[in-house]
Amino acid sequence: MNQTSTRSGLFRKALIGLGLALTVSSIGVSASSAAKVAVDTKSGGDITVVQWDQLTNRCYGNPGNGAQAVMKSVFEGLFEQKATGEIVPFLAEGYSHSADYKTWTVKIRKGIKYHDGEELTPTNVALNLNTIQGQTTLSRGLGANLHLAGSGIAFLGNVKLDGISVSGDNVVIQLYNARVDLLASMYASGRFYLRSTASINDKTTCEQNPAGTGPFKWSGAYNTDTIKVVKNASYWRKDKDGIKLPYLDSITFKYVPSGAARANAVRSGSADLAMFASSSDAKQMSSLLKDKKVNVTLTKNNYYPVFAPNVAIEPFNNKNARLAVAYAFDQNAYFKARNCTNGACFGEARDSIVGKQNIMYNTAGAIKFDLAKAKAAVAAYKTDTGKDLSFTIQVGTGDDGGLENSKYLVKMLTKAGMKVEINQTYSSADLVTLVYPGFAAIAAGKLNPFQFNTINVYENTGTDFIAPFLPSNAFSEPGNTKNTESGGIVGLVGKQLNTTRHADTVRDELIWTALSETNQAKRVKAWKAVTKYLQENAFNVPVPGQQYGVATSKKLLGYDKFTLVSGGQGIAIANYGINYSGVYLQK
Repeated sequence: MNQTSTRSGLFRKALIGLGLALTVSSIGVSASSAAKVAVDTKSGGDITVVQWDQLTNRCYGNPGNGAQAVMKSVFEGLFEQKATGEIVPFLAEGYSHSADYKTWTVKIRKGIKYHDGEELTPTNVALNLNTIQGQTTLSRGLGANLHLAGSGIAFLGNVKLDGISVSGDNVVIQLYNARVDLLASMYASGRFYLRSTASINDKTTCEQNPAGTGPFKWSGAYNTDTIKVVKNASYWRKDKDGIKLPYLDSITFKYVPSGAARANAVRSGSADLAMFASSSDAKQMSSLLKDKKVNVTLTKNNYYPVFAPNVAIEPFNNKNARLAVAYAFDQNAYFKARNCTNGACFGEARDSIVGKQNIMYNTAGAIKFDLAKAKAAVAAYKTDTGKDLSFTIQVGTGDDGGLENSKYLVKMLTKAGMKVEINQTYSSADLVTLVYPGFAAIAAGKLNPFQFNTINVYENTGTDFIAPFLPSNAFSEPGNTKNTESGGIVGLVGKQLNTTRHADTVRDELIWTALSETNQAKRVKAWKAVTKYLQENAFNVPVPGQQYGVATSKKLLGYDKFTLVSGGQGIAIANYGINYSGVYLQK
């Protein structure tokens, strides 16, 4: 199968006939002030960052949020998101779509090189997209190419298996079903990375030293706990004064699972920046906010944790077990106890599985705390099954904040008559691997084994980082024939993001209706219906929203700005930390 076949002139004429205007970003790669000689007073220096996740895979694995900070210093994507929520071109220069939203054309920006010297071209981008959607693995053979099969296969599940091609400076993407938000899916909350051709073709390179286009590149021997990246001297972006980015010479990222240890590191000066999540680090974040020796900057309330138990195994394959947890969870009490400390509160208690700014927001079906109803559901479970309602919660080793959260939750559930234990056998990285298994594990039937393992975190205003986790299988949508075309292979990967392991056809039908709707008013209504169903069946139970934050030394500046090549400000601070291209040390 030809992965990068060039479209004929007939197709280009068809685009003109349809009146498709290309949206093009206005700032070129080498834009600078021609009449001004800029003085560089920011460049130079080395910093150390401490984060809560290990980066165990640089290829197509599923790094946790903390580890994404490292990846985003090395890799970039076709699109970025403005602070306002708008998706805009980044490595892409522009885009257009057909009237039915089934054909998208992306123009690729020129003048950009990967760290290994390869130019970014439409042919390379097509290879990247085919690799992300699983076509490369399928066409080259599973045995030697499983390292290329990641969660992006589900994110691009609606892209036709042979639907990616090159036409001049453009990559053309054809879909099975309409998607008005394809660009958001290709942004994927900042996790849609492009790699050089050699980084895809060679397994060792992909896993240990893959080349991106980002402001930094890998340095030193492969490591998972301490990772150094150094300045990409050939980086394509400049600041507003024409000074080449990035400013820093190097960043050393260190894996430190303990929130207290991260706080001590930035206070003592052994780290210049520390990353935190209020779900487990509220105590440290509150204390740091009062510390005049450091600066603390928080994200907006755009992150929505939910309990999402495994409904394929006992006890949560029984609705009464799920209802028992939903009714027993006193969200307001949890918020005050775990999200508020030392006079500071992070996030917010919520009346829906998403925030009010999200298209899915709906209070219908939401279950509120009611201890009497929780006890009744526990009793109903025993009537149904003849068993006591008992289960185990998984917490990563070294996750002291997560352990304290779980202990508080257990107290609530115990009051309703449930028997709950906490297990800390696995590291956070191991939990991610087991909950989101790779292709080989899925093929062997090894899906999420835990009853009550993680908190899913939904994000932002749209569904780009929510929808992929909701259906039973990303390839079961009517009209999508990719699984059949692949001989049933991609259907295995389609189960990866379904961590709840549900097989609910009603839920699926609601999701497919919402995803394919192109009328905005109807889309909103359809997504609200999805939310109602998830809430009333306790498939998802809202947990108080969380915020992420960075604490920095006073000498570190520029971390709170991310100027986009298309103009305007990007998201400066997110759950993956910050964008390091504009960070500098005060001189």
